[in-house]
Amino acid sequence: MFAQIYKGFGLHRFWNCLAAFDGAAVRVLSVLVAVLLMSVSFIPGDATARSDDEVYPVDATLLRAPAHRFSTPPVNVKRPVRLAIVKYVRPSPNEEIVPASVTALKQYFGEDRVQVAHLSLTELSEAIKRGDVDVFLSSAGFYRRLADEGVKSLVSAVSLSYPDPNHGEGTAIVAAADRSDIESLRDLKGGVLATSTPTAFTGLLVPYGEMMKQGIKVDGFFRETLYLGDDDAMETAPRHLLDGTADVAFLRLCFLEEWLERHPEHQGRFKVINRKDGPGEVCARSTELYPTWTVGTTKVTDPRVSRSVTQALLALKPTGTNGIYWGVATDYSSVDKLFRETRTGPYAYLNTWSLKRFIAEYWHWLMLAGVLVAGLTLHSVRVTQLVHKRTAALRQSLAELQVLKEEAQGAAQRIERLERAGVVAQLSVIFAHEMRQPLGAISLYSFGLRRMLGNGSTDTARMTDVIDRLDRQTERANEIVARVRSYAKAEQPTRVLVSLREQVDRAAADLKTTGRYSTALRVIVTDEPVVTADPLEMELVALNLMKNALEASDAAGGAGEVVVTLFEEDERAIITVADDGGGTRETVERLNRGLGSTKAEGLGLGLSIVRGILEAYGGRLAFSARRQGGLVARVTVPVREVSGEPSPLDDDPLATGDNAVRDNRDEKAS
Repeated sequence: MFAQIYKGFGLHRFWNCLAAFDGAAVRVLSVLVAVLLMSVSFIPGDATARSDDEVYPVDATLLRAPAHRFSTPPVNVKRPVRLAIVKYVRPSPNEEIVPASVTALKQYFGEDRVQVAHLSLTELSEAIKRGDVDVFLSSAGFYRRLADEGVKSLVSAVSLSYPDPNHGEGTAIVAAADRSDIESLRDLKGGVLATSTPTAFTGLLVPYGEMMKQGIKVDGFFRETLYLGDDDAMETAPRHLLDGTADVAFLRLCFLEEWLERHPEHQGRFKVINRKDGPGEVCARSTELYPTWTVGTTKVTDPRVSRSVTQALLALKPTGTNGIYWGVATDYSSVDKLFRETRTGPYAYLNTWSLKRFIAEYWHWLMLAGVLVAGLTLHSVRVTQLVHKRTAALRQSLAELQVLKEEAQGAAQRIERLERAGVVAQLSVIFAHEMRQPLGAISLYSFGLRRMLGNGSTDTARMTDVIDRLDRQTERANEIVARVRSYAKAEQPTRVLVSLREQVDRAAADLKTTGRYSTALRVIVTDEPVVTADPLEMELVALNLMKNALEASDAAGGAGEVVVTLFEEDERAIITVADDGGGTRETVERLNRGLGSTKAEGLGLGLSIVRGILEAYGGRLAFSARRQGGLVARVTVPVREVSGEPSPLDDDPLATGDNAVRDNRDEKAS
């Protein structure tokens, strides 16, 4: 008993304060005060309260003294306390505490100092937003719905059946017992629902949350919803189930049990779907439990009023058959989670895109972006500080780059020498092809001129025309000779066994080393065919085709790649070079017919050289268009030696010319 009084009157705090001082006088004074307070606790008027202590829960014994004995006296408010009570579904197991609470507040503040109003959910919400309410009583769901309006909870209803203030409210999803087609929540699809109001917490939001947990989309789930209203309108809900006008009803916790007590003739005619109640629970339920009725204050409430209301309500004894009293709920996170999952209340913004929703949905990504920005900033500062330390490494890199540049230049020079040698090696073919026409034309015009002179013709105009034609053909022959004289001497080619893979790899490596081209070059070797040919000429074939493909792809943007494949088929070595440089049907036909270069500055020598080399070995060059864009050059060479036409360098009298070979890479056809 002394321990209860000791804590009830705050003597433990008083004693701790005195303990900070020394002196016997202070100790004696503290003992006298304790004895005095103990004597006060045994006054006759409080005997009844002490005799009832054993039937009350522990938290209901707090501040059991009458209002005039509170350690903190009632606040003298300048205006009446405005108390708003939401219209709830009746009958309710908690409603017996409402008149008792109103009476306690009037006794505490004064009969004329408390104004009571009964409002609907919508009316109460608007009144709180206008600042017309000091204290309100509503469901926990309504209280959390207005969290952004600055409302704060004071106390929550507690019963002897559900003594945990954080878990005292739920919903029973009820159907008629003879409905064999309804056994689970999914069986309710397309049915008729009976409930209280569209904004009800246990009447709609709580069961909707349970359905959404099971993956059910509640929008359009029910064919029709009967909103019966608040107050005592839900008394007709069970009868809607019995007469078939509704398939299911959302009833608050313990409503069905209380209704059956008033209508025992209907026992056994209802069933609860998706039961979640545990052993020992007095009422069946279909959902999780949430905090129940809550008394809260608004942002306009005097803090002294909030404190006085809390004291007055916590002092109430359990009321009614269910033993309802006021306790303190400490965890509303389940209500907040329910709002978020159903996207209602404070989370209604999740139904539409807004800055608030964007931040709420992607806050972790925004945080990550902030961390990255901070990291980049720190990195930038660090890099600035390390500039001097990195100078030596930069110089070393530049030296290595210079070495690579020199290697690339060496490879480029080697390619130029290969191209020069290949061009010179094919001069006989070019010379024979180009000179045949002008020489034949000159011979023909000379023969005609002789006949005219032999016949004694005096037609000066015709003779002048023939002479002009002779001059033009002579001029053309001079141009060809001048072109050939620009090349230097070359060795006679020899035919040996040549691995095409080696020549292809060598040409590809040289092209990559130069670094001239932005397009990637990839070589795919399936077989390793060997042919009888001159190695230099085979390398020149591969080099020309790869270079043309790389130039065409670079001209188209350089984003793709040139793919070279080497394989053997029907005793023929096949090389394909595919690019993505574009190409029309006319281009393919022009290249296959050997009509010269497709470039404005080209002379058409490149492909002529390639064709001349391949034809000398019984091979062939053909072009085709790719479906995805670009061209494919296909080279076929027999893997066995082909007798017949000699190499174009075998009997070329011009191959021993004394002039320097001049590289003209731009004269290759793409």
